[in-house]
Amino acid sequence: MKKLITVLLLAPAALIAQEAPVAPALNTDIVASFVQNLAAQAPWLIAALSLIGVLRVIFKPAMTFLHSVVKATPSTKDDEWLTKVEGSVWLSWLVWALDLFASIKLTHPKAISPNETK
Repeated sequence: MKKLITVLLLAPAALIAQEAPVAPALNTDIVASFVQNLAAQAPWLIAALSLIGVLRVIFKPAMTFLHSVVKATPSTKDDEWLTKVEGSVWLSWLVWALDLFASIKLTHPKAISPNETK
């Protein structure tokens, strides 16, 4: 009976002590080979993906900076100008196209009304 109790008490500890199976590491040679083959067979795809990445890096901070500058200035002329530009049809189409083709979502902070005090 003592032996059975000892086994029952130590069984969970033995299970915990076992090493968890480790997932095999991703072989970087396979990934590098895949990217090189893709670049050789479809250079336009690598160029398009690079362009999407560059545009995302440029547009999102640029729009945030523009909104910050407009909000920080005491003049209301730039607020009116930004509201006019953001409400324009051509910008709506540009934002839609960037979102569709480059997955760049240009979200705007709360719209600034010309009568809003700073």
